[in-house]
Amino acid sequence: MKDHSNILPGEGIAGVVLGMSQKEVRAVLGNPSEMSTESFDDGTDWVSLDYEKDGLSCGFSSDEDYVLDLIRVEHLDMRLFKQKIEGLSFEETVALFEANGEQPDGPPVEQTDDEGRTILTCDFDGVSVWFMNDALCMVQIAPRWRDDDTQIFPHRTGSS
Repeated sequence: MKDHSNILPGEGIAGVVLGMSQKEVRAVLGNPSEMSTESFDDGTDWVSLDYEKDGLSCGFSSDEDYVLDLIRVEHLDMRLFKQKIEGLSFEETVALFEANGEQPDGPPVEQTDDEGRTILTCDFDGVSVWFMNDALCMVQIAPRWRDDDTQIFPHRTGSS
């Protein structure tokens, strides 16, 4: 399998690009360790392909014709803007984004999980970063937005 640790904001991870079909993702990553489907009250569905050993989860929404529209990265050996980010604090991560011309979309959101741990989330254009105990623990990659109604899927022809 290829190195999937290079996070590309608004695009994907090396070899897996937002806008791919489930078949295309499977061609790159192989068969997932788990697949789940969730239905919502508004009539939409969500399909998730989980690759536990790689710390990856790929999400497909019926809103977007089931193309890849969310990648969750939970393994710690990740690179963002070509820099290893394992163990980065919230402040170090924000500084890394800012050094690469990215500003937060708003203030960070703090919440407490079921076990009483504090989780801090910060959103940038096409990326959300999650921290537990001030250490980066997850990165989510989503499409960037052209306008309020149009997401940009790098893998779709004519979507840029």
